[in-house]
Amino acid sequence: MTFPQKIISLIQENSDKAGDITPETDIWKDIQIDSLDFLMIVDAIEDEFNIAITDEAVKKVRTISALCAKLEEMFPGISDEYRG
Repeated sequence: MTFPQKIISLIQENSDKAGDITPETDIWKDIQIDSLDFLMIVDAIEDEFNIAITDEAVKKVRTISALCAKLEEMFPGISDEYRG
């Protein structure tokens, strides 16, 4: 499993609106995540990786790949165990 796949998995587990999601999926437009869903997803990511994410840091992120890049920027090494 890659890091983006793990994030996608967390989104699917924590949103009833999550369907077919790819790294280029627009979180807000394509799967229509609302702010409450997004907070639940952020909480799930925090729990999974034992990190703290400010809402301001990620609220402008649009795609799954951009979210992954932002997390990697904020928490260097977060994706290391998902590299092949």
